[in-house]
Amino acid sequence: MKSIRKKITVCLIVTVLIALVAVGSASITLNYRSTVSTVDQMMRQTAILASERIEQELAAYKNIAMDAGCVPQLSSATTLVKEKRVIIDQWVAMHNLQRGNIIGLNGHSIFDGQDFSDRDYVMEAMEGAAGQQGHRGAFHHCRRTHLRRRHPGRTHHRRGLLRPPGDFFE
Repeated sequence: MKSIRKKITVCLIVTVLIALVAVGSASITLNYRSTVSTVDQMMRQTAILASERIEQELAAYKNIAMDAGCVPQLSSATTLVKEKRVIIDQWVAMHNLQRGNIIGLNGHSIFDGQDFSDRDYVMEAMEGAAGQQGHRGAFHHCRRTHLRRRHPGRTHHRRGLLRPPGDFFE
């Protein structure tokens, strides 16, 4: 009698264990798929929001640089470089930028002579293109104005470069 009782107990335990493993596996699989689906959906939404934010930031950089580039003293041949530096520094402080620069037609900074002519966004701006180059905004309008936005906690910065209309210097 003990052997039949033992066999029934063992069969019952094995049946319960098999059912528990099956239900547990199904539950784990469903939770995993649900989690992956939720994370995927959240990542897509985050990417959309981030791209919209970046688009707004680039538009703001473009507007700042366009406004700075349209300051008459910056395009005047009679304004001293020192005065232009003061104007750019005021724009930098007013818009919380890291630094500002004016790039001449030869691709060199009028302030320190640094050569920017080998950079893609400068070459595109010199050719009249207005757009984005990598993580840098390449924009041109009025006078070539090079601005760098300050971002706390970031190691890279976006730059804006503005191109004048064709008849601006004539």
